[in-house]
Amino acid sequence: MLVEGFDPDEELLKHSARVLKAAEQMYQENPSERNRRHVDAAMDETRRLSGRLRQRKEAEARAEAWKERVRVKRAGEARTSMASAAAVDDDKKPPLAGSSAKWMSADARLRELLEERVAERSIAKEEEEEEKKEDRDDEEEAMKSVIDDVPHVEVVSEAALEETKEEPRMKDTPSEEYPPELVEAMKRMEADIATGKFSEEALFEKYKDVLDKFGEEFDPEDDEDEDEHPQLLDPYWWRNSRALHLITITRDADSVTQLFALQMVPDSIPARARPEDKYHVVAFESRSDAEKFCFLMQSKRSDPELDEDLRGLVSMKGIGPKELQRVADDVDYGVTVVGAGRIDLSPNRSHVDVLNHVVHIGGEAYLWEFARQVKRDFDDEVAREEDK
Repeated sequence: MLVEGFDPDEELLKHSARVLKAAEQMYQENPSERNRRHVDAAMDETRRLSGRLRQRKEAEARAEAWKERVRVKRAGEARTSMASAAAVDDDKKPPLAGSSAKWMSADARLRELLEERVAERSIAKEEEEEEKKEDRDDEEEAMKSVIDDVPHVEVVSEAALEETKEEPRMKDTPSEEYPPELVEAMKRMEADIATGKFSEEALFEKYKDVLDKFGEEFDPEDDEDEDEHPQLLDPYWWRNSRALHLITITRDADSVTQLFALQMVPDSIPARARPEDKYHVVAFESRSDAEKFCFLMQSKRSDPELDEDLRGLVSMKGIGPKELQRVADDVDYGVTVVGAGRIDLSPNRSHVDVLNHVVHIGGEAYLWEFARQVKRDFDDEVAREEDK
């Protein structure tokens, strides 16, 4: 039940205006892309509420005008009821073009409009709850698929171990391609591995002579792993580096030099496990890569697609890993270091592709932590099942 003199739409509009003012003040104190999006969202909401209030006022005004047109203009008290009815018929005017041919009072029409709006809000709320439920189901499916991808450890029985001792598996390796001595040593090694009694160091020590003799001759030709950057195995490899190259930006001659930062948290992590959005400072392992990146970004300063926060004089400075971490901690930012040669910085490449590649590298740390957490949860679940 509405309280007389209280207009919920006006109250919402006032509250939205206060939120917009707070967002603009926050953006002035800390200009960033995230705060700018908050200002845009608050401004859009204020415009929407203002338009809705204006439409409602116009509808009420039209309803009052309609009531004025159909209001019975009573003559004096001496007129008969028939004369009054005739006066009503004469006073009524045809409905406006596009309006309903069925006449109803303005109060009833206004009440009908309010009921329709309440029904629309109820339907919108149900649809929103349904979307949230679908999002939760999608997150659960994504979590299950990640857990299903974790390798399953199979328990080998004693009988299977005995069979392995008796018939070592060498079917996939034709013996005629290897010397008999190496084939026999590989059979014994495979049998020892199946027993589980030897550690990796013990096996290397036991078969050291065979490995030294045949190791170089049968060394695998595929050396792709040697070309992989250590960043692919450990996203925090840069902490052991001697020197890095931090990227900074100066927007104009009157501005102070600021850190070149991007939002790095990937959207592919399920919402329940996804950390809050966080900006990372950007640095490069290679001085050459850092220079190419600065030249590329400076050449795009006049590009209309470039974000305003990234438009300016981009430069670099040498810095140690501990100092880099301290600089990021002072502004509550993360750290992303691009490994040497990991990004194609050709002059003709789009800056959007380059920045997306930097963001992809920055998100690797979050995906790495997420995979470790999933593995820990999986191990805990297996341990609980074994305890039962």
